[in-house]
Amino acid sequence: MIQRGYSFALPIKKGQHALLSNFIKSNKARFKFSDNDATLICTLTTLPEQVRERQKKPLPAMLMLITSFTGSQRAHIAELVRQNGQLLREILAYCELKKPATIATDDGLRRYLSRNERWDTFYSGQQYLSKAEMLKEQRIFEILQSYLDKQYEKLAGLRATQVQEMLLAEAKRNYDLSELAFKRTLWDVLRAFALPLLLNLLWLVPLFAVSIMFFGWLKVLLVFIGLMLSFYFSLVLMERKLEQPAKQPADEKVRAIYQSQQNDVLNEITLAGPIKPGFLRVWANYVMFRVANSLKAFLTIPTVFNARWIGLNGYKRFVFLSNFSNQTQGYARDFIDSTPRGQRINLIYGNADGYPKTKWLYQKGAIDNPVPFIRNIFYYQQLTEFWYAPLKHLSIDNVRINHQIRLGLTKKMDEKAAGAWLHYFSSYKKYKKYKEPRKAPIYEQEVQTADIQGLIAKGYGSHPQAIYALVQIEDPKAAKQYLQELSKKITSVEDKGAEVVYNVAFTYSGIAKLMPFFDAGNSFQREFREGMNDKVRSVFLGDTGQNDPSNWWWNNQSHQIDMLLILFAKTEVALQSAWQNEKQAFAASGLQLQRLNKGAFLKDNKEHYGFADGISTPTIAGVHSEEIDYTINTGEFVLGYKNEYGNYAVSPKIPFDKEVEKRLKAVCGEKYQQFVEDNTYDLGKNGSYLVYRQMTQNVPEFWKYQVAQAGSAEAAIALASKMVGRTPNGTPLAEGAEKTPGNNSFMYYENDAAGTGCPVGAHIRRANPRDWLITEKNNDWAKEMVRKHQIIRHGRPFGKPLVEDMKTENMIKRSMEEPVDNEARGLHFMAFVSSINRQFEFVQNTWINSPVFGGLQGENDPLIGAKKQVEKLDDNHLPPEQQNNNFTCPAHGVRSKVHEVPQFTTVVGGEYFFMPGLTALRFLASD
Repeated sequence: MIQRGYSFALPIKKGQHALLSNFIKSNKARFKFSDNDATLICTLTTLPEQVRERQKKPLPAMLMLITSFTGSQRAHIAELVRQNGQLLREILAYCELKKPATIATDDGLRRYLSRNERWDTFYSGQQYLSKAEMLKEQRIFEILQSYLDKQYEKLAGLRATQVQEMLLAEAKRNYDLSELAFKRTLWDVLRAFALPLLLNLLWLVPLFAVSIMFFGWLKVLLVFIGLMLSFYFSLVLMERKLEQPAKQPADEKVRAIYQSQQNDVLNEITLAGPIKPGFLRVWANYVMFRVANSLKAFLTIPTVFNARWIGLNGYKRFVFLSNFSNQTQGYARDFIDSTPRGQRINLIYGNADGYPKTKWLYQKGAIDNPVPFIRNIFYYQQLTEFWYAPLKHLSIDNVRINHQIRLGLTKKMDEKAAGAWLHYFSSYKKYKKYKEPRKAPIYEQEVQTADIQGLIAKGYGSHPQAIYALVQIEDPKAAKQYLQELSKKITSVEDKGAEVVYNVAFTYSGIAKLMPFFDAGNSFQREFREGMNDKVRSVFLGDTGQNDPSNWWWNNQSHQIDMLLILFAKTEVALQSAWQNEKQAFAASGLQLQRLNKGAFLKDNKEHYGFADGISTPTIAGVHSEEIDYTINTGEFVLGYKNEYGNYAVSPKIPFDKEVEKRLKAVCGEKYQQFVEDNTYDLGKNGSYLVYRQMTQNVPEFWKYQVAQAGSAEAAIALASKMVGRTPNGTPLAEGAEKTPGNNSFMYYENDAAGTGCPVGAHIRRANPRDWLITEKNNDWAKEMVRKHQIIRHGRPFGKPLVEDMKTENMIKRSMEEPVDNEARGLHFMAFVSSINRQFEFVQNTWINSPVFGGLQGENDPLIGAKKQVEKLDDNHLPPEQQNNNFTCPAHGVRSKVHEVPQFTTVVGGEYFFMPGLTALRFLASD
């Protein structure tokens, strides 16, 4: 039994599209799948009229019904009609039916749906499993996990083969051996792979046979090769023509898409758009769909649960539908942040309207131009009116791991094989041999370090005292006078040795107040314009429950934040003296202090839990002098320079006119020309986006939990180290890493893929997976993916430490004492990025807060992950599909696991800021 796909499409009556869309949305509750064991996915959506370039007649509005199922198609459609026949008839009444009477009965509707199926490519991440089998395997997984938890001490000392036997015995208490066995037949394999290939080639057989009879096989082969080469080079010539650029989606639509994709794991995407003009483009679209179906091109897309391509309106319109783990932006990057996958998507998707220009049909395209590609994805994405999936809490990696666990129960294994099988319980998969990664290109660029604010590249470890002043601009004109003086004190990357260093950044509202007459607003990144406390954004950042912006100390929408002034000093006296000068200047400058945050380094540069901090930071090419393996291109952190894609991040720009020229000349003389290109002034050059989050740390609760789980102080420190990924002095736990404090030169793939040293779910591994991602085919692909999601992080603690010496054993002792310490302490987290969404938000959503990162189930970051606050079961646990509060420690034998991990860290304030270059700051301050 294999999974199959069914697709149905029908034109909507003229003027009825909006009515039908609203009808489906308002009747979603009427759809029934309660006792339907065959249907895995069901999507019902409408496509609007779309205009294809050079064609006057628009492509019509369409209704689409798309499903995936197991069993016979006849039985599947009959089941759909039995449960939802009346509703489907009401929906089809809005469409162009030639004979409406044919669907009046259930039999008639069933025959109509069967006869009007649309051909599509179909891919499933686990094509041999039905819904019932997936649910069974998930239940087996939960049963065996529970058994491992309860019997851990008994099992920990046994051989792997003995543990396998005991797990089999436990599984047999719930299922008989025949139910545990799984057999894939030869017919299943043929239907899944060989048959689609044969069917797609079948139409060529009679053509070749007849041609060979008359002309001979050699002539026919030469003609065929000649035609294919002509077809290919004709397309290559066409790709060089100037084409329509990617279209900009409305902000409201992007927000609506994010709002529709708020499941923790599985989400849905439907794309529909016209094909680029030209008869050859249509044919290329047809051919590539056939090739994708035959060769199963989606096999290397890691987060796809289920997907298909459909050609509509004579292949002049493409439709792509997928159920996947992530959100649109992150999912789109799964296609392009790995070069081999990007080449495949160029071939398949390159003929779509607005797709970035390719080279030789498979090079460049979205690989080198991800921003227009993703913009195009959002523009053509349809907001699906109805979507059903019974397994929304499982990623495709969860399904595959569950299947391997089931298979291992009925296999005879030696000790080595049984040990490898046990790793599946801590989310491990078999990897190919270590592959020497390609050396990432570092672009030679002349970086204007004297124009870049210092904090972007420096943590100012020699300046332990800090002030973060959050300010509202009440009088922009007076504020500009203040900023003109402040700009003379701002510390650049090149400045050294000052007693006090100054940096300044602005929110979007602050920028708007300082330059209301210059149109740079829409060129700032959407995330920056909307702000961190946006309600839609809060969900995928994990800012709900305790972290909800309504609970924040600042930026809780009661007071507007326009500016952030940051001061670092070598001594407390110097800091206070500098701050008093600035505070006095505020009163005369139309600046209102909203909140004053203070910070200071703790003993031995540790954070409040007692662990060494600030170790894992990338080197910025052209800014830092060191040349190490983890050097990242300048443009990943500073605007105006090439990034890891070899292009430039979207930067705020202003139309260049005489007024702009006058101000720029006043600011930097004739040097202004280096900031002007294509008749625009690059306001963003040498600037960066600053992510600022203030978080409290509940240190007593952290250590009480460790002791409660581990038993002794020594074991508690070991467990806490597993959660962090390093020992308190900064020594990495990863197997194969040199065991020295502060060592950052290590990887995971070759020596610690299973996480037996540094757990897969540990904080440092989630925040920076280095060369290991379970979604990637090898370490080379993983390393490339990770490089494109790096951040420069500068953290500084605030509040009084629990113990002055910062020793973890003394923290444990103090945590167990009464009364409970209620001191407010935590961390000022700051990150610099050139793309808020691709870097910070991707890491936060896809790695930190994801409950299925690395193939895990029911866990997120043990230190900073947002824990769910929902109603618990009678045993005081969350339902398995809602858990994100577990933590697994893989081992060479039986893994250990802790449950009900509290939320130790709480967000109490945050915002997105823009830290301009010094020239841009002076421009903002100019009159």
